[in-house]
Amino acid sequence: MYKCDVCNCIYDPRNGDTEHGIKAGTDLEDLPSNWVCPVCGIEKDYFYFMENENPEYLEKSRIVSMLGIILPQELKKQWHNIHG
Repeated sequence: MYKCDVCNCIYDPRNGDTEHGIKAGTDLEDLPSNWVCPVCGIEKDYFYFMENENPEYLEKSRIVSMLGIILPQELKKQWHNIHG
């Protein structure tokens, strides 16, 4: 799995990004050059491979990523302040 260094969005190659036409099984390096983070819009170069991440932290990151699609940036900051 890969995580956006800007907004903590998780890109899981096993799932792809079907909402944006990326099939399951597509590794980050194989994404089109114009693919951007679905949450914050930053280029894929700002994603890093996650090794040995705490599973509880990963789950929180996934939740925040999902919230980023729904909630304005200010609410995401408040959630981060409360939940880490």
